[in-house]
Amino acid sequence: MKVNINPYKLRFVIIVGLIMAFSGRLYAQGFTDGGFYFSVIEPGKSCAVVGKANYVYNLIIPATASYDGEELSVTEIGDSAFYGNTGYLNQLTIPESVTKIGSGAFYGCNGLKGSLTIPESVTEIGENAFRGCRDFTGSLTIPGSVTKIGSGTFYGCRGFTGSLTIPESVTEIGGGAFWGCSGFTGSLTIPEGVTEIGASAFRGCSGFTGSLTIPEGVTEIADSAFWGCIGLSGSLTIPEGVTEIGSLAFEGCSGFTGSLTISKGVTSIGTGAFRFCSGFTGSLTIPEGVTEIGKDAFAYCDGFTGSLTIPESVTKIGDLAFWSCSGFTGSLTIPESVTEIAYAAFVGCSGFTGSLTIPESITEIGAAAFHGCSGFTSLTIPESVTEIGGNAFRDCSGLTGSLTIPESVTEIGGSAFEGCSGFTSLTIPESITEISYRAFRDCSGFTGSLTIPESVTKIDFEAFRGCSGFTGSLTIPDGVTEIGQRAFFECSGFTGSLTLGSGLERLGNTPFYGCDFDEVISLNPTPPTSMEEGEKANVFAYSNQETPLTVPAGSEEAYMASPVWRRFKLAGVLATGITLSNTALTLTTGATAQLSAAITPENATDKSVTWSSSDTEVATVSEVGVVTALKAGSATITVSTVNGLTATCTVTVTANTSGIEGVDGDGVTPVSVESGEIVISGDAEAEVYSLTGARVAVATGGRVSGLPRGIYLVRTGGKTYKLVL
Repeated sequence: MKVNINPYKLRFVIIVGLIMAFSGRLYAQGFTDGGFYFSVIEPGKSCAVVGKANYVYNLIIPATASYDGEELSVTEIGDSAFYGNTGYLNQLTIPESVTKIGSGAFYGCNGLKGSLTIPESVTEIGENAFRGCRDFTGSLTIPGSVTKIGSGTFYGCRGFTGSLTIPESVTEIGGGAFWGCSGFTGSLTIPEGVTEIGASAFRGCSGFTGSLTIPEGVTEIADSAFWGCIGLSGSLTIPEGVTEIGSLAFEGCSGFTGSLTISKGVTSIGTGAFRFCSGFTGSLTIPEGVTEIGKDAFAYCDGFTGSLTIPESVTKIGDLAFWSCSGFTGSLTIPESVTEIAYAAFVGCSGFTGSLTIPESITEIGAAAFHGCSGFTSLTIPESVTEIGGNAFRDCSGLTGSLTIPESVTEIGGSAFEGCSGFTSLTIPESITEISYRAFRDCSGFTGSLTIPESVTKIDFEAFRGCSGFTGSLTIPDGVTEIGQRAFFECSGFTGSLTLGSGLERLGNTPFYGCDFDEVISLNPTPPTSMEEGEKANVFAYSNQETPLTVPAGSEEAYMASPVWRRFKLAGVLATGITLSNTALTLTTGATAQLSAAITPENATDKSVTWSSSDTEVATVSEVGVVTALKAGSATITVSTVNGLTATCTVTVTANTSGIEGVDGDGVTPVSVESGEIVISGDAEAEVYSLTGARVAVATGGRVSGLPRGIYLVRTGGKTYKLVL
């Protein structure tokens, strides 16, 4: 038998079946009436509208429906009842009988137009109920009977204009509830009963033009809750009850023009919470309870003025936390509780002034942490710091005085101090093994000599470029194997000699361009090579290559064959060895001995040497190698060539018990030594001479004081006595 099935009835059966399968409520019976599908909620009393059977121009939901000879009150609009009806709907009328609008009831009904009136009888509006109904216009009033606005309820309803009224009965505003409702205007007041504002609840509501009032009952402002609400204005107060400000909560709310008050209950400020809120003015006080300031939390809030107070409770300042907050003034105090200053935390905060003290709790200063903080005038880096990130203090041009890198630091990042032109001296510790690229570029205020520690093995490109204030000679230690291109470019203040250590193997292009050295001494028997060989090799400016070059004996031919060095004028050869006439001496106090040094090869150009003693209280050595024993003990005498070769002699000094030697005395000594002074007995007149023959004192009786340690000759009564002080 052939069965004819009405397509509308088939559609009704399918819709009712789906609703019964997936709806939160299990509807018992389905029927049609007046072009709508219904399902019985309570037999003989109520029903829910669950769809429409025919296309209609205006969507007027009836207050009642007839079923089996009875009138049922329409109290609900079922879940997804009109989901996706896009082209054939116009005006929407909801009757006073409805108490519940189900989830997704009008989702995607972008053909609905005109104003939306939700009757006072409605107590519940489900999630996504009107999502995507973009053509509603006029103001929106939520009735006072509603207690919850679900997630996505009015998502994308961008056509609403005028004000938004949320009643006092509402206690929760779900995530994305008004996301993209950009047409709302005026102030936004969250009612007192609300305790939670969901993620992205008002995201993109850019049309609000007045103030924002958040009630005391709110405990959490979730992620992106007010993201992009650029029209909100006036001051913003985060109430006492809030403990967490979510990520991006107020990002881009650039219209706020007053102060920002964060109450003491807040413990966490999320990533980008106030990013691009450039209109805030006045000082910013972060309450004591906050433990972490998230990434980008206040980035580009350049309207803040006055000082910034970071409480003792904070342990971490996140990446870019205060990026470009250029309006802050006064000093910046970072508490001891902070253990990490992350990447670019204060970059561009050019208004800070005074001293910058990094607390002892910090072990790492992140890359670009204080880049562009040009107002600071002094810097203290504690011994706790082990790493200074790249660009950490770049362009902090106001910093002055000495820059002392503590011994704890093992790494200085690229451009860490680039452009810090106010520093006047530099101390690099032995803990550093590599001077990174551009680490001190354009630090033109450095003066005096530059000491590169023996621990350094590499000087990277442009490390000291533009440091024109350094003067004197420059010595590259033996441990350095590579000097990058333009490493000392335009360091025009250097004079005297440039000594390149014996370990140097490789030179970048023009590392010493613009340096006017009087001479160049290269200690490596194998000529260091260039990154660009052949005729392109240009380690020095061509004008510098007339500078005299001194190289190790036996390597002259190799240097003159090298493209890097052959333009230089070979001035001589270096010593290759040095020995002393004695390697050990034993002397009594007051005795002297002559040491002599032998240098090889015979044709070494500069045979000058320097002498030193490891303990000048035990023994001294003159500039010509005369050793003078002063007191019992041991000292090492070292002789050094100009290219750093050394030889040593161990001197052992034993005590002269008398302390006085009569040169032509008869055993009676009218002079003595007491407490470092020469004592002249009676009223005898005495003259005191140094070993060089210079008269240093004349006295009649009494004491001669103030003389340095050493050996003296005292002439009195026609006799001469030798004394050791």
